[in-house]
Amino acid sequence: MKKIALIILLAALILVAGCAKKAAQDKSVVDSGNAPEIKQVEPGKTCSSLGGDICSAGENCGGEFLESSDSFSCCSESCVAREQKSFSTFDFGQENQALGSVGK
Repeated sequence: MKKIALIILLAALILVAGCAKKAAQDKSVVDSGNAPEIKQVEPGKTCSSLGGDICSAGENCGGEFLESSDSFSCCSESCVAREQKSFSTFDFGQENQALGSVGK
């Protein structure tokens, strides 16, 4: 019985050691510079000084987003109003009435 417990303990130690080694390898990949670069925007580079247009909610940018100090939605072109989608509706009035009389 002691041999089985010893074998299980040894297997657990090998498993934990393998996981620790894998975690260290994964950490080295993150530390190697594969993360996206965070760019600092120079003060004074406003959207208007870059010739951009700030898009608000409900507008799309047809060009590229510019990095500005005053907005995260500075567009290289004029913003365009987003197309409103319409959905058809269904009147559940008759169905609700029929269901209401089921329990009576």
